[in-house]
Amino acid sequence: MSESGELLSRLNGRRFYQDHLTAVGIPSDTVINYERKLGLSLVSAPPGRGRARQFCLADVYMLKLATEIFVLTGSAIAGVETANNLMYEREEDGKIFSKRNDDEYRLMVEQDIFAAYNPVFTQRTFIHYYLWSIAPRNGFFLTLPGERFDPIRDRDLTRHRMAFINVTQTLKDLDQQLDHLLQAEFGDQYT
Repeated sequence: MSESGELLSRLNGRRFYQDHLTAVGIPSDTVINYERKLGLSLVSAPPGRGRARQFCLADVYMLKLATEIFVLTGSAIAGVETANNLMYEREEDGKIFSKRNDDEYRLMVEQDIFAAYNPVFTQRTFIHYYLWSIAPRNGFFLTLPGERFDPIRDRDLTRHRMAFINVTQTLKDLDQQLDHLLQAEFGDQYT
């Protein structure tokens, strides 16, 4: 197993608190704003009044991607919609299938990130996934490994304001940050 695969396996199934999110660049008010006001559908269920939220790895990934898109574009809505689509929707034979309201799917992903619909959440290969948009405030599209954006071939697109996010590298960096936080917090008990 590769180093990044081992790292992902160590993080899989772990719980993270708001302090962890803040340490990796997700502001404390982001969760409330994105979830309650903009409709981000986090995988884990809220714990109820007066109890600290424990976020699963999928939640952290969704929040990080939504935050990165917001920082890049200034549009929190584009970030939330993109994170929701990546986690819950897939296209097959020209049809969109959604698992947004599927509690069984949510539970599986909460416990095991490898159950996620979209491989962007689990593949840390040398061929990277990118999110790109011609009009970033309106949402992003996922470029699959092997599909390349060519600025010469696609020069008509470059006349517009474009935005790119290397999702694979963003999540790989996040994995490393979370791993360092847990090592610092738990020491030898963290494996």
